[in-house]
Amino acid sequence: MKGKWHVLLAPLALLLQLAPPAFIRAIAAMSYRTPPLLDEYYIWPLSILGIAAWAAIGFFLGAAAAYLLLRRSRLRTAIPLILLCCIPSLIGGSVYLLATFVFLTVV
Repeated sequence: MKGKWHVLLAPLALLLQLAPPAFIRAIAAMSYRTPPLLDEYYIWPLSILGIAAWAAIGFFLGAAAAYLLLRRSRLRTAIPLILLCCIPSLIGGSVYLLATFVFLTVV
């Protein structure tokens, strides 16, 4: 397993797509409880920065995992992992990046 760490990067990239909704839910829970843990002034910038950071991380991990799988694995291992893990991670990163741009134009 010493040389097979790149195979684990693809499921990690897909699993990391669960983090942005959990992050947004945590921000909402901290700001709308009584008494609020977060001031209203910090909710918007923290949410935008968080979504942008998760978009960049998801996009980078998906791309890096696809590249490493294509370079270091056999095709019968790489293609299913790319189709099942890397492409959804890239799509998730793109959606979160689009959400960042959409939310920035509202202000």
